[in-house]
Amino acid sequence: MKDIIAASGSENGLFHDGAPAGDVRGTVVYAQWLDAMQGAVIDTQTEQRNILTAAGMQPNPAQHNQLAEAIKGLIAQARQENEKRSLLRKNNGVDIPDKAAFVVNLWLKNTVGQAQNALDKRTGGTVNGSLQITHSVNVGDSDSGLIANGKGGVALYINNVKTGEWNTQRLHWVQDLEVGEN
Repeated sequence: MKDIIAASGSENGLFHDGAPAGDVRGTVVYAQWLDAMQGAVIDTQTEQRNILTAAGMQPNPAQHNQLAEAIKGLIAQARQENEKRSLLRKNNGVDIPDKAAFVVNLWLKNTVGQAQNALDKRTGGTVNGSLQITHSVNVGDSDSGLIANGKGGVALYINNVKTGEWNTQRLHWVQDLEVGEN
């Protein structure tokens, strides 16, 4: 792009008409200024034509919005290219090229491994080896089961009612205890 054209050589940088009757001279336009103007126009036209060419358009003297359309088209093309190289929220991770590396880079490898080895709380599963339960085991629903007190004792609850408890010292039933039919 060419340099900006200097203003006309008048005192205020503007062109002035002359007034021969009042002996006022008009602004003299020199060849140097006209050459700069011509060069600037050609340069601007060349820049505009390059934009049209980049957008795959041919100049059309009857169309007066070509430059705007070419710029819009180039922006849309750049967006499409950017979408091809970017991770988009709307794709929900489908566009991650190396998911294993992504998991490692987010420091989630151990978490994913634990999740893969977890029991499904909806369908259950098999535990191989020892299983330590540190709080409680509910059988059937949330208000019945075995609840550890953290001191080595275990209580049996049925429908939120403590029915019995035991530890290494004793076995105590709060309600009647029936063994067989006794």
